Amino acid sequence: MSGAAPDRRLATVELLGVLAYGQLRSFGAMSGAVRFAPDARAADRIAAFARREHDAYQLLHDHLAELTDLPTAAMDRQKGLFDRFFGRAPLDDWFGAIVFFAFGIPLASDFMRTVVPMLDPASGDVVLRTLQDRAEVEAAAIGLLRSELTSDALRERARSIVADLLGQALTSFQQAAGDSDALSVLLEAEDDEASVEVRRLAMGLLSAHRGRLVELRLEDPEALSGDRAVHVRGRRARLSGAAPPAPAAGRSRLDGACRPMSARPRRRPSARTRRVWRGSSGRRRPRTR
Repeated sequence: MSGAAPDRRLATVELLGVLAYGQLRSFGAMSGAVRFAPDARAADRIAAFARREHDAYQLLHDHLAELTDLPTAAMDRQKGLFDRFFGRAPLDDWFGAIVFFAFGIPLASDFMRTVVPMLDPASGDVVLRTLQDRAEVEAAAIGLLRSELTSDALRERARSIVADLLGQALTSFQQAAGDSDALSVLLEAEDDEASVEVRRLAMGLLSAHRGRLVELRLEDPEALSGDRAVHVRGRRARLSGAAPPAPAAGRSRLDGACRPMSARPRRRPSARTRRVWRGSSGRRRPRTR
């Protein structure tokens, strides 16, 4: 990555740090769920999933260490958001853990797949390698949850857990996007255009999430057409199916979104983002390799 611009390199380090710490917390969540498994067979499957999550974390961490001499500082960047998200995760019994694995983990995978095109080839390849076996893990988690949804009461509990998970995920995503301009730098977009792209990314994540709800019959597919509503932490957030406002005269709605990355205006990271890469003492900036 030696030929990459410094701004993009710093933004890549920040994004990879976020992915690595999230992967580490995912490993911890799966490891902790082993004790709630109803039998040894289920415990063995969850332990295997946990090993896979740790292997994925190691890949991200090792690549991050090739890009910066302070990989853990990069991981600490959004540590608080992840700690709050996993702290609210329903991981204190088997049912709650399975709901989390069936919905929370795939949501993270969807985000990782989305950001791959923004990264340099080497970093994108590392992220793709961490996702190689995720489809099998996600399908197994969906199957485990389906076997647990044996009553209306359990289905309602699952809906409540999923709604809270989604609310926490969206809140964390919004806070992270506001606290860092790494995505904007990697998109090479100005503020307004970057906001549109980030919203589009979030809507894509919601679409995949709703597909899993329908697959498990926790959501009526008919209710997802036209104006759609998602219940988030007791509130009803409407996702309007109405067309977006017309673009300004002489400008296509696709302008910018379809321009090659190299043709877009370059954006420098904010002073806040650049300060992150000073050491924990605040005295030095890590060397990039």
